[in-house]
Amino acid sequence: MSLTGCVGVKLLIRNDAAASFENNANNETTIVLASGKTGEAGYNPIAGCGNFDNGQVKLAAGASATGCVTFQVANGQQVAEVRYGNSVYPGVTAQWQLPG
Repeated sequence: MSLTGCVGVKLLIRNDAAASFENNANNETTIVLASGKTGEAGYNPIAGCGNFDNGQVKLAAGASATGCVTFQVANGQQVAEVRYGNSVYPGVTAQWQLPG
């Protein structure tokens, strides 16, 4: 059994559309490790940064919300990339490369 740690991603999600927006940040956010493996949300809370409403993001037009999504990662693994997909608008994915 390998030891694991927790990493968190703090997201600011803004709805620039004219209609309301609803999605689940836990389902849409993934990490890519330096090894190439992807990680799914671990649902562990981070003190001082909530997980939206258990991952649910509901935004009126022009509104925004900030929350954290957490991941279990084996000790020694480095996060290389964060991805936020969007099932509401398929094919649109935000990606952030992290310095190595």
